[in-house]
Amino acid sequence: MSAALPELHEQIINPNDLLLDGSKIGWYPERIAAWQRGEKVAPITMDVAWTRKCNYSCSFCYAQMQASNGKEITREIALQFLEDAAEIGVKGVSLISDGESSIVPFYAESIEHGAKVGLKMGIGTNGKVLKKPMLERILPHLSYLRFNFSGGTREGYSRIMGVKP
Repeated sequence: MSAALPELHEQIINPNDLLLDGSKIGWYPERIAAWQRGEKVAPITMDVAWTRKCNYSCSFCYAQMQASNGKEITREIALQFLEDAAEIGVKGVSLISDGESSIVPFYAESIEHGAKVGLKMGIGTNGKVLKKPMLERILPHLSYLRFNFSGGTREGYSRIMGVKP
């Protein structure tokens, strides 16, 4: 037992050796080198939203401060966007921000499609529509799932998130 421990210990990364600055660029030195050579470089990850609509009315939501007369993205455009992102070298797409993407009818399909074309897919959501059938469908294709819980009590959550208790 004692002979195996030193080998195992050598494989463990010391957290003090890591720089956790909110950027993942250090994981992609080939992108840095390409940029330094003057090449066009695709984003590593992209945060997108399929809609600005939402089934909540959060008091802190930045999307409520934006004005837009734009149209909603279609299923076809969303799926093509994911294919194009993968083709140019984007590593991951996060469906977060600007609206609640889970309310579009092609939400689960877009997550499956993004994973199929080689993207790491992540989501941020209020979770309202993520019932068991939806979760069983999308979880195998997600790199992460973030829920927004902006209230510690039923009443606080209701007030902050703009929904009934």
